[in-house]
Amino acid sequence: MDQQNNFLDEFEEKQKLSTLKTLTILTFIGSGLAILSSIWTVATAESSYQKMQDLINSGKVDQLPSFVKDMYSPERMEMMRKSVENKIPIFIIGIIAGALCIFGAMQMRKLKAEGYWIWLIGEILPFLGIVFFLGVGFFSGVFMWITLVITGVFVLLYSLQKKNLTR
Repeated sequence: MDQQNNFLDEFEEKQKLSTLKTLTILTFIGSGLAILSSIWTVATAESSYQKMQDLINSGKVDQLPSFVKDMYSPERMEMMRKSVENKIPIFIIGIIAGALCIFGAMQMRKLKAEGYWIWLIGEILPFLGIVFFLGVGFFSGVFMWITLVITGVFVLLYSLQKKNLTR
């Protein structure tokens, strides 16, 4: 009977670690993409803003579907302008946040509890940067809400795994 309990305990432990490993792999992928996105955004900020202005000035926005027209509102233009003006600080925050998430995930793979807190700071930092540099109006877009939901799911899943971080 004791041998059976040991087997079940070992199976449960491997299951917990499997979930944590899956989360960290997804974090590596997502954080890597976030870093690449930060690089792309800083490299193309001015040209994206100029293309947006050109489209609005051409009058072709009226021909677009209504859900796309919302992306070319005066409020969105103002956010794009602020994004261009603050592209370097936003870029730095994005790189630091991505690096923190990757480092935190690496620590969690070693079952170190401080990895969770490092990762969590990396997850929250971009949102704070957006509020500081662009304002809360940035959260009105559908893509930002999708990002918030995904972030919330990861915070929940990692929080459930926190009890397995023992070192």
